[in-house]
Amino acid sequence: QISVAYSTPSFHGFRTLYQYRFNDGLWSEATSETSMDFSGLDPDNYTLAIRAKKEGAFLWSQPQYLRFTVSEYWYKSSTFLWALGLLLAGNFIFLFVSQKRRFRLVLKAMRQGLEAKEEEVVKQEADLVKVREEVRLKQRERKANLLVLEIMHRLISKIGPSTKWDLVLENISTDLLKLPGVVAFEIGVHRGKHVEFEGYSERVRGFTSARVPYDPDISLASYCIAHAKPFLFNRLDEEGQILLKKKDTRISVFKAAISVPFYINNYEAILIVYASKEDLFDEHTRKAFQIFASYLEQII
Repeated sequence: QISVAYSTPSFHGFRTLYQYRFNDGLWSEATSETSMDFSGLDPDNYTLAIRAKKEGAFLWSQPQYLRFTVSEYWYKSSTFLWALGLLLAGNFIFLFVSQKRRFRLVLKAMRQGLEAKEEEVVKQEADLVKVREEVRLKQRERKANLLVLEIMHRLISKIGPSTKWDLVLENISTDLLKLPGVVAFEIGVHRGKHVEFEGYSERVRGFTSARVPYDPDISLASYCIAHAKPFLFNRLDEEGQILLKKKDTRISVFKAAISVPFYINNYEAILIVYASKEDLFDEHTRKAFQIFASYLEQII
């Protein structure tokens, strides 16, 4: 709001009328008021012209001019608006960056928590696998031990120091061939210059024996494995000797074999059991056959 007061000393004592206008606009209605209040003016440069005359006179005096400027309200100025915009933008950027950083920290914490949980789960799974493997091994060991006990019980009840060798072989075959996957067995004994074989196979469905010359450069196990095919298929020809000369001790006729050395009456001997399953013989089964061979040493 702008207030303007004016007077005309030269017309002192007379009733005076006044008119005003802005920027060469139209003159206002004549009034005797000596002050005016202006409000609602737009921001701009203004020239206020005021003229006066005596009441009843025809001519107006020369106008007097008052120049002034109405400024923009500070909160409406472009500078303030720019500053306000920059402030708001700064606040927005600050909030955005802070929230982004907070969000990253939250994600990092969640990721670390998930990684810790995953590590814990992996560890638990590894522990579970380990426990399962231990249980499986214990079950296999228990099964093997039960198998040994069963075989030992049957053999002890059937075989003794006075049992003839033929009956020993018959009882051995009766028990060994009951094992899942076992298809044949043979016992090789080194007696002087010869190796004597005794054994049984499902293919022949009976006992077979052989006596071949002994070569000290060839192990007893190699003898048995090389003679396995001709021996266990009841074809005692020169095939075993040919395999020995070629140093071919593969057991291609069977899936797997296990050999256990022992002694019979101070003679070097070996027990070889053949199977039709590759995974039949493990450390527990080998242990069972070792106990079995040890028992043979004691009773024969």
